[in-house]
Amino acid sequence: MKNEISDLDKRLELEQKNRDLITSRQLKKSEYNSVVSERAMGAQIRSRAIWAEQGERSTAYFLKLEKARQVANRIDALRGRDGSILSKDSEIFLNFMHVYIARVKGKTTIFYHI
Repeated sequence: MKNEISDLDKRLELEQKNRDLITSRQLKKSEYNSVVSERAMGAQIRSRAIWAEQGERSTAYFLKLEKARQVANRIDALRGRDGSILSKDSEIFLNFMHVYIARVKGKTTIFYHI
């Protein structure tokens, strides 16, 4: 089909005002674009089907990575301002709040992650 369009283009170079050639080329080009569009749509559908079948593996992989990252970033214990070890979530949270408030007020507070 591309060859036919190319041939029509060559003929149009010689006969630029030939309406039949212009119409034939437009029809062939339209037909070609339609075929290309259908093929692209088919490839897109196949791609979605492949992703639906195999996509869960990737999703599971990324979920495991995210879980590992959460575990690595979790603060299990802190040493408080008075030197005590804080291990409960509520104690850690309150310590962070005190540190944040102190920083906002301009006081520097140092805390250590254990």
